[in-house]
Amino acid sequence: GRSLAWSRTSACHYRLIDWKAFRQWLRQERCDKVVHYQLVYAQQYCSILFNPSEASTLLGLSKAKRRLVMCSLANLSKFLGLYDRWKDIIRRYGLKWEQRNSFETFLSILNSDINGTKQWLIESLPKLPLKYRTALVYQALTGLRPNEACMSLRLLGELREQNRISEYYDSDLNMLEHFRYPQFLRGSKNTFISFIDEELLKKALRVKFTQTYNSIQSYLKKKRIPLKARNLRQLFATVLRNKGIPSETINLVQGRISKGVFVRFYYKPLLKQIGTEILQAIKPLQNELLHYL
Repeated sequence: GRSLAWSRTSACHYRLIDWKAFRQWLRQERCDKVVHYQLVYAQQYCSILFNPSEASTLLGLSKAKRRLVMCSLANLSKFLGLYDRWKDIIRRYGLKWEQRNSFETFLSILNSDINGTKQWLIESLPKLPLKYRTALVYQALTGLRPNEACMSLRLLGELREQNRISEYYDSDLNMLEHFRYPQFLRGSKNTFISFIDEELLKKALRVKFTQTYNSIQSYLKKKRIPLKARNLRQLFATVLRNKGIPSETINLVQGRISKGVFVRFYYKPLLKQIGTEILQAIKPLQNELLHYL
């Protein structure tokens, strides 16, 4: 690994990249921890983008590390305008985006502490400014990824100023239509929709939210508050599952379906039913959390 990173050829490619600018690019929508690891792996394996024959090195890595390195190189290639080259390297060398197997997923669930996450949220909210309280509550009640929740709040604020909320929020379905905005389309695992009622919408619109997830993380770290915002997504899913919401429905609202499957779901009577079920399931948690906004 280190010998690859610091070979003479690799060092040359390393110097050609503006790593400071890449770090800033990553920080736009990622927390410090993710930025750190993606930057480290991108620096260590950047030469693969220029010398594809070195891609065989990735095959010798553990599945978990290979997944992280590939994600780092994918982002670096996008930053450099070399994404098509990266996709060609993946194809030529048979690199796979291997996900966690069922046993690894089971262990993740077993080791998670959902009650602890909820307690952390309730204890942390009074210590935060309204804008950050709103972001965390909004994330917990929508199941969005942290950066997606921030994007959604910023978008709501922009559309409110232009009197165009109806372009994003379908009041008949109580549904946010993320799929209409390219910033939500990641290439895979896209979150196409979220369900929120008018009470939560009004709370979200009370603040002019311009922050990123990284700024929330930085504030929590500065105040010595544990960083558990990413666990809120799992809290949302667990609450729904405990209320009997099918896993297929949870996958739909958390962005774990393909575009083709989403198109089949996009039938308004079905979405109305799904939205009603989700909002009823999340209502007890919402009643607890909106008290802080």
